[in-house]
This record gives sequence, structure tokens and C-alpha cells, in this order.
Amino acid sequence: MIKHRVIHAIEETGIIAIVRGTKPEEVIPVARALYDGGVRVLEVTCNTSGYLRSIEAITVELGDKMWIGAATVINPVMAQLVMDAGANFVLAPDFNPQVVSMVHEKQKLMIPAVATPSEILQACCMGVDLLKLFPANGLGVNYLKEL
Repeated sequence: MIKHRVIHAIEETGIIAIVRGTKPEEVIPVARALYDGGVRVLEVTCNTSGYLRSIEAITVELGDKMWIGAATVINPVMAQLVMDAGANFVLAPDFNPQVVSMVHEKQKLMIPAVATPSEILQACCMGVDLLKLFPANGLGVNYLKEL
């Protein structure tokens, strides 16, 4: 299953590189440089102009070497679009059960942002494999320890 292979790559390398604000025509050299530097998991933010073209381009060029994802996915329509463009995983700045369900239906990795114990429990009950604590800086290490 794709999501388990993406998780393995994240665990193995310890990094998900973020491509934000890069034009689609500039994204391939950036992705190649990241790959050459050992990065195997890359996300393109959906608040970047031309993000679908960027996801498609990276998938065509490096999709057999890197796991490509989309971040800042805020609704089911965006989730479908990024997966259609080739995204292997989806990250969200919030916890939206509709987005989680859609991504899980496609058997891809969903990484929603959570901030409360209730969101964490609901995400776990929905079978979410990885969570993003957001906003982590504002909540701090002590909050994470208490969770």
C-alpha cells in the first residue's frame, strides 16, 4: 500500500521537504537538488501558484524516486485534484473528516493537523497514521508532553 511506503520513507530519512512559492517551471531543478541531497519525500503547498502543474511535473520527472505530496489541502475538492495530479499523500492545516475519508478511500496517506486531544482521538478513530501538531510553536513542548 502506498501510504505505508511513504511512512517508511519519512521514518527512514526523517524529513518531508516543503516546496512553497516555486513556479511550476522552476520546480524540477529544486526537486532534483532535494533528491540529490537525500530527500525522498516532498510536499508542494496548495497556496503556491500553479501547484497542480508542479505536482504533475515532479510526479512525471521523479515520481519513481520520490514520494510527492500536497500540503495546505483544505477541502475534499482540493484533495481529489491533488491526488489526480499525482500526489501520494495529503497534508492539511486542520482536521477535516471529509478530507480524511476521501484520501483514505484512495488508500493514500493523510496527515491532518491537530491541536486538541479531541481532534487527536477523532483522527486516530478514523485510522489516521500520522498527525501534524499545528501550530506547534504556539503550543510548545510542554503541551506536547501533556498530550
